[in-house]
Amino acid sequence: MLLPQGDTHLFVVRHRSATPPRARVLLCPPLLQEQIRSYRFFAQLAEQWARRGIEVIRFDYSGTGDSCGLGVEFSVERAVRDIRRVWDALLRSDDHVPRVLCGVRMGALLGALAIRDGLDADMAWWWQPVLLGATWVGEAVAIDARERQSRSRFPLKPGPNAITGELMGHVIDPRLPDALKRLQWPDPRLPSMWLLDSEHALEPNMDAGDVVRLPLAFDAWAGQVDFETIIPVRLADAATERLLARLPGVAA
Repeated sequence: MLLPQGDTHLFVVRHRSATPPRARVLLCPPLLQEQIRSYRFFAQLAEQWARRGIEVIRFDYSGTGDSCGLGVEFSVERAVRDIRRVWDALLRSDDHVPRVLCGVRMGALLGALAIRDGLDADMAWWWQPVLLGATWVGEAVAIDARERQSRSRFPLKPGPNAITGELMGHVIDPRLPDALKRLQWPDPRLPSMWLLDSEHALEPNMDAGDVVRLPLAFDAWAGQVDFETIIPVRLADAATERLLARLPGVAA
């Protein structure tokens, strides 16, 4: 569906439950190559959750995917507004169904900022969350440099030099990397589940009982540009069971 937003629109997909929903989830996607790399997996996961009675809403930020706008128009502030716009329009609170914000990688940090600014989620699921924007930017710049120097990608001549206003092949606002570097986890105060890869150490704000360790297959996808491996959605089955069991007022 196309969700109007002023003179533009956001591209939104609603995965409806065949039964009265046990919860509604807004899935905030990651950025740049991570969004492309994980798109199929999270679309399939949303279908799986819908079959379990969880209505899932996915969307593209302004300036990304099938939403209006150019890549150079994407900004942190606009992305947080997009999250609030989709939430307010499609996750109504009048039927007492638990509402969950699920943020993936940098989408988790953007979602946490939206909650800090007043988004009224009942619970949050943080999927391999980025806690410091500077860390994510550093990793993205390193991957970008590695790919530009790759002999397999550029076998006949040196790869192109880095360009201001471009990252991982995406045209961006030149100010975006600095804006992302300034982001820090705001530690929103609400029930949360943390879906972490095998190497992510527990942070002071994480309770061990709220942590789900993902299978090893999830460790490397964020750093991949090409589709080196496919993550079968069935590998998330155990994580899904843990998440459903912790829904407010709902037994799995």
